[in-house]
Amino acid sequence: MRVLLVAWAFPPSRASGVHRAVAIARWLAARGHSVTVLSADREFFELGTGVDAELERRLPQGVTTARVTFPMAEDPVVNRWPALRANDRRRWAADAEESSRAFFPEKHYGGWRDRLVGSAIRLHRENSFHLTIATGNPYVSFAASLALNTHAGVPFVMDDRDSFLYWVYTGEPQPEFDRRRSWWEALASRCVAAWFVNPPIAELYRRDYPDLASRILVVENGWDPEYLDPSTLATPSGDPPIFGYVGTLNALFPLEHLLRGWRLARGRTIPADSELRVCGGLGYRHQAAPQREQLRQAAAEGVRIMGAFPRVDASNAYERSQVLVFGCGGGSLMTASKVYEYVATGLPIAAVVPDDHDSLRILAGYPRAHIRPSADEAAWPEALASALADARSTSIAGLGAARAYGQRFRRDVMLDGPLGDAVSTASQARDSAGRPPN
Repeated sequence: MRVLLVAWAFPPSRASGVHRAVAIARWLAARGHSVTVLSADREFFELGTGVDAELERRLPQGVTTARVTFPMAEDPVVNRWPALRANDRRRWAADAEESSRAFFPEKHYGGWRDRLVGSAIRLHRENSFHLTIATGNPYVSFAASLALNTHAGVPFVMDDRDSFLYWVYTGEPQPEFDRRRSWWEALASRCVAAWFVNPPIAELYRRDYPDLASRILVVENGWDPEYLDPSTLATPSGDPPIFGYVGTLNALFPLEHLLRGWRLARGRTIPADSELRVCGGLGYRHQAAPQREQLRQAAAEGVRIMGAFPRVDASNAYERSQVLVFGCGGGSLMTASKVYEYVATGLPIAAVVPDDHDSLRILAGYPRAHIRPSADEAAWPEALASALADARSTSIAGLGAARAYGQRFRRDVMLDGPLGDAVSTASQARDSAGRPPN
């Protein structure tokens, strides 16, 4: 099969959605399919989001990346700015957003549509794709799938992930909901399947579109055995105890709540020489400075900034921690991606989570999860103490049971059914198209 994968974030990007796209490409390539990936240009990631070069070097054979220049609304290179932007940044930004939304109802990304669709059509003429998989966000990626299906009958999967129509933080409709709904309904009426990252989002769409319920599937994110080997991890013993947070500190992460709880716990419910190591990148540029300052001020309380790490070094980021620290924001429609990797390690987890957060669905079955409600002031001191006691007492059998639970969330395993079905459907369509008429 020749497959086109449309993924705005693809290595060397280190954006959060990149690992899902890489896993899809790896699954297809491992089964002998030829994969062409349409992604944004390298310069955008180098200047705008940061890169993980090692992630790119480890892409499998059989995967080709085609770059489509992305209109960089946040271009940091000042001497490339047009005069209007240099003289009136607010007006320029408003005009750029209005122009972007005219192409596609998505802030910042809509202006990519015509370049993306044109590139997809050109590549199809050269390769004759049998299947398209487009992963959001940005959801403008779906425009390429619709174009190839409309003009050439190429079947496609719509990997909607978090939801094109609703804010997963609140469940409320996205801006320009009617325009978005028109696009989504046109896509859903033609797609092989629409994938979502968790059951609550999928159920929301099944409720709104009962006639499409059979096409709406849950494809969770999972963890990647290519980057994490749980067998190399063992709960370290001795003092000082090391608590680890591994992952990006995004805008929703309750950092202030965690640091306040850490200060309350240290020297009371956990030893006074305990360390909290923050392994991973900070948020986008406008978020990073205040986060870094909060962490810097907490250095006297044993908080250490370990910095970002290449994804392929995930095992190293976990190996010194006795306890993992898990916090998150959002609500019932959200599942923190790192929860899958956390439960894969077999390590005890101190978790302070909102009562309705979907991550609780994963943590609830994990035998070493020490969960407290996020509204309780004593939540972090209690969770940290309970998890540390677990780290110092759990047997080898207990560690094995925890890791066995985590194995069910391997990303490649969870992709098997949905991707296998999509490839089978596309294969049948290809064979039917090549069959002579009766």
